[in-house]
Amino acid sequence: QFDAAGNPYLLIGLSAGVNYNNTPLNSPNFGELYKVDFNTGALTSIADISSYEFAKDPTVLLPNGYVGSNPYSFTIKGDTAYIANANRNEVLSVNLDGSNLKTLVEFPDQTITTPTQEIKYQAVPTGVAIGPDQALYVSQFTGVPIPEGKANIFRVGEDGKATVYADGFTQLTDLAFDTEGNLYALQFANEAFYKGNLDGSLIQVAPDGTRRTLLSGNGLESATALTIDPDGAIYVSSFGDRAGVGQVLKIDPKAKVPESNSALGVLAFGALGVGSYLGRKRRQKLVSCG
Repeated sequence: QFDAAGNPYLLIGLSAGVNYNNTPLNSPNFGELYKVDFNTGALTSIADISSYEFAKDPTVLLPNGYVGSNPYSFTIKGDTAYIANANRNEVLSVNLDGSNLKTLVEFPDQTITTPTQEIKYQAVPTGVAIGPDQALYVSQFTGVPIPEGKANIFRVGEDGKATVYADGFTQLTDLAFDTEGNLYALQFANEAFYKGNLDGSLIQVAPDGTRRTLLSGNGLESATALTIDPDGAIYVSSFGDRAGVGQVLKIDPKAKVPESNSALGVLAFGALGVGSYLGRKRRQKLVSCG
């Protein structure tokens, strides 16, 4: 990501033990946010996310000795970076000078009810984006048992409170807004990944809540991230969970893109969320009028 002055920043995730040593890999430490100097290739650490999590709560140490912390993505607004820590179910903020690293919002476990039991699952945050209203929006990749159609997009206000902005998605990995206020949500897979069908999808949510699936399957599989260029083209990473076969797809949101059969399920899930979105819009209008 880049700040307003064009300075680049880089986030590296973590899957390692507390005393991890990256020297053999000739790489920077994992689990940190860095400022990048393109001229020299130097990296300056801005925030050690995983050490912060471990210091705050030593129980993040998992039984296998790994740290339960994996900063997955981030965005920048002004002089502040907002970081989704997927393995801690929270979003953190830190000033770009490295000061004031703190937890902005923590997402509690959620529950689904079956005929025989209630099952709790984690609300794993993945993508973060600044909306047209300057609020923070966060996508969700639901934890095991990966209930389909239960992933949300949250809006986080200045008070740090998270509310559901749009629902009815499955395994979201990223989101972004275009200059017209359309929100684009990326599904890693349209079905729970353990079922073996990893066809993903890219869904547009217009400001009025209308949804349109731009691409489902047809080369989009295990989708992990997206970005939008100034001309409106969307770039999506596909096969993002496998080394050596990853791809970047360029998608024109105004073109008609073919959909696989699985897209029908995506559209059905999408329909579940439109009503709640429009209901919120109506309530907001009523509040404004009052």
